[in-house]
Amino acid sequence: MSTSVEASGFNLLTNTAEMSSFMMLLSLDEMQNRAASDAAITEQVNGVLASNTDIQAFAFKPPVIPELGMVDGVNFVLLAPELNPTELYQLTMDFNTRLMEDERIGLAMGQFEVTKPSMKLNIKRDDLLKYGVTFADVVTGMQTHFGGMYINTFNMGGRNYKVMVQNDPKYRLDPEALKKTGLSKSNGTRITYDKFFDVEEIKVPNFITRYNAEQGVFIDVIPSVASGQAIEAIQELAEEFGYRVEFTGAAKEEVSAGNTVAIVMGLAMLITFLVLVAQYESWLIPLAIMLTVPTAVIGIVEGVIHINGNINILTQLSAILLIGMTVRNAILIVEFAKTLRDEGELTIKQAAVQALRLRARAVFMTAFSFGVGLIPLMLANAVGSGGQQALGWASFGGIVTATFVGCIMASVFFVLIQQIRERFKPVAIQAI
Repeated sequence: MSTSVEASGFNLLTNTAEMSSFMMLLSLDEMQNRAASDAAITEQVNGVLASNTDIQAFAFKPPVIPELGMVDGVNFVLLAPELNPTELYQLTMDFNTRLMEDERIGLAMGQFEVTKPSMKLNIKRDDLLKYGVTFADVVTGMQTHFGGMYINTFNMGGRNYKVMVQNDPKYRLDPEALKKTGLSKSNGTRITYDKFFDVEEIKVPNFITRYNAEQGVFIDVIPSVASGQAIEAIQELAEEFGYRVEFTGAAKEEVSAGNTVAIVMGLAMLITFLVLVAQYESWLIPLAIMLTVPTAVIGIVEGVIHINGNINILTQLSAILLIGMTVRNAILIVEFAKTLRDEGELTIKQAAVQALRLRARAVFMTAFSFGVGLIPLMLANAVGSGGQQALGWASFGGIVTATFVGCIMASVFFVLIQQIRERFKPVAIQAI
């Protein structure tokens, strides 16, 4: 592990210049050249930083998807437009403290503070009248001496140059500069700026954040569980505090997606069912096939439990993938059983058993090849191995139960559905 970038005076999370901030970007060795994972290294660095009480620092990983936030976690804005900076700072501290007490939250951090030393100039309007100076004259003079003012542009050597007027740095860095600069009146007298102001030392925010034109504070959260559960914890706490939160980065995309995966899964099952209805010209036979789909869910849950994981977008995608695999297995059995039954030589139960026995080899060969193809995902240990293992183990568990349990249930459902069909529409030749 080697240091790649170091910079002081810049806050990476807020993208603002702060003299009290320091950042360090570390480049890690390749996964095969180190024993510790990214998460383990981050935890070790945070342990070292936490032991140093002289600084407030933390380590974090960048997000998996670039440009979606800066921290690999949940990013949100706590909106409180009606509070002043001091009240907003106290709210942020209380909110983060309560978040850290939740077992679903590993770390909550905000960059908003009201500790930046500053000077407030309280103008003495009565003295402006006494010296015969207008407020506009004072503002223009202060802007020129301390902030700088554009005068004009001149051309030299074929290039344009701007003319700016501003005090030398040593005459604008402290309150004493007010006694050294001032305004010149038309009669030639000079009045220094300290005659117009009372200087007050105050603490101000290091920056003010506005999100959608509303005052708020950006907070970064590193969950200890799935990001969806962390989002729920944040929403529950925001409701308890009586304030609104707006998620940003990857969390915003996750919240916006909502139950999209569930909708996609439902549409996938509906389309599959309608295609089977058109193929078999029956509403009941496709039902026997579709009823086997939940058997894959048993294996998906077992696979997630095996790796101590959680139901996330990848495991949901594996569920959509297994709809096709489960339906294919059921089709092989149900269609063959239906053909045997329509021939009239076997009873319904005999046709189901015979179909399961004859089509088992084709089903198991397909499931075996699919399972072998998942082994690289299940044993992955490189970059992105968490997502690969989640997809691999969920799919592997699903195909196992969809094959062994699903095939048996396909025969059972065929017997039940076929009995219902023949009760209302008997076959031409029926064996007893």
